[in-house]
Amino acid sequence: MTFVSIMGWAAAWLLILSPVSQAAAYQVFGVPPAPSDEDSTLDSTNSDPLHHVRFRHFRDLPVLDFYQKKRETDGSVSMAGTPWEASGVLADYLTRSSSSNKDDGSHPYHNLLQLEDKVVLELGAGIGICSVAAALMGAQVTATDASSTSLRLIRQNAQKYQQGFKYPMDVFPLLWGDLETIQLFPVPDIIIASDVIYHRSSGESLRSTIDAFCRQATAEGKDVEVLLAHTWRIHPQQDEDYLKSYETICNLDVIEVSGSLLPVEYQKRGSDGRLPVSIFHMTPKRQS
Repeated sequence: MTFVSIMGWAAAWLLILSPVSQAAAYQVFGVPPAPSDEDSTLDSTNSDPLHHVRFRHFRDLPVLDFYQKKRETDGSVSMAGTPWEASGVLADYLTRSSSSNKDDGSHPYHNLLQLEDKVVLELGAGIGICSVAAALMGAQVTATDASSTSLRLIRQNAQKYQQGFKYPMDVFPLLWGDLETIQLFPVPDIIIASDVIYHRSSGESLRSTIDAFCRQATAEGKDVEVLLAHTWRIHPQQDEDYLKSYETICNLDVIEVSGSLLPVEYQKRGSDGRLPVSIFHMTPKRQS
């Protein structure tokens, strides 16, 4: 399989910015989600509602609507078509404005991470919230997922907002742990992922995928960064141990992003000392 054959999945451009939980959506996105399907515009393609959402860090595109998929054909909840909470928090962080960044007019958005012209790869992109945020910041983005539902939704939404990107956003299938296919992708400067730690069985393949991309970047002399957003759920200690394993197995420094840089709704720590959603910044350890 060649990179040219992967390109047959087609490039796509997308702007989808999504509500999270009812309690947090206003803080992250500026407006609350529609309380019911009747308050949303129906998508004639699949009869799921289109949500109208404002993303607070974007000046020029204050209200956005996007496709999602609430149910699969068998009636089950669509995991792939659902916007997940950590995606909104990470997208907010990616687009956070910074007065320290020089605004020379080359691109309308500037942020803490200096994403412009960087090669950004998203793993488990879902409906593409974080990939879109990075693309709007001027990054060269590749969104990946193993789900055909996710890939379809990304392509559908692309048609609306394609002119908002500096570079076209590529959308490709990727199964974690497929090290042969990983070699065909552009070597990233930044890897992003959100709400991807939920099945123990997929943890090792996710870690091996991140490790492979980091090794490729290091071999090319890139100072790769990994941003992983995680919602703490029913097994927080297991999740914490898993995240720490990136230090030993992948030789990465793992640092939790300060809660003060997250939306206000997500800054308060619980009784266990954890934030509702944490963002972990990983970088290769320096050789002594």
